[in-house]
Amino acid sequence: MGTGRRRGKLRVSISDTGPGIPKEKQDQLFQPFSRLRLEASDIQGTGIGLTVTKQLVEMMDGSIVVDSAAERGTTFWVEFPVKADAEVKKPPRGYSNPTFFFKGDGHTMLYVEDNPANLKLMETLIDRMAGITMVLAHTRELGLELAEVHKPDVIILDINLPGINGFQALHRLKESEATCDIPVIALTANAKPKEVERGLKAGFHRYLTKPIRIHEITAALESALEAA
Repeated sequence: MGTGRRRGKLRVSISDTGPGIPKEKQDQLFQPFSRLRLEASDIQGTGIGLTVTKQLVEMMDGSIVVDSAAERGTTFWVEFPVKADAEVKKPPRGYSNPTFFFKGDGHTMLYVEDNPANLKLMETLIDRMAGITMVLAHTRELGLELAEVHKPDVIILDINLPGINGFQALHRLKESEATCDIPVIALTANAKPKEVERGLKAGFHRYLTKPIRIHEITAALESALEAA
């Protein structure tokens, strides 16, 4: 593993001496649930690690690159823009792990959202509520995977994200023994009364419309956690 600066960027690299990755398979590395045909092996993993890493790096205006070839190992590196006089600062409170936003040892909330502004607002809200750990997913597919792994007490799901339909995601959560009892709060830009009624009938604990309103989210969370 190595670090360095070049042309106003901070680079962190890590290399291994494994079998390497053929060029024709490298475009699959950052696709969710892709394990490069290792699904049937005894090597554990879900195939989402690099997908999450890429999303986090790009959220910080960085980039991630892989250099590999069969039989000569693999090198990954990430680069982030930095100012010449940038100082190394301690991570903000609650950021002990880049994938999760920790607030306490009590309840766990899974937030499925890809909008940075909504994410920031939710961070502010959770910062005011003691005893909640927030787990973040940027896609519904990743959200379903993390729900199975973490079994959160409540899920807030943006049902307007690209990919599988939000109602289909709810159906899959309700079908799984591990997640069927988790209250799911829907967030949507569609404020039509018929859509709200449809969402509640489908099984959402609450069906909230955007823009996000702090008091509505707080009330919905408190209600869901009481029901959890």
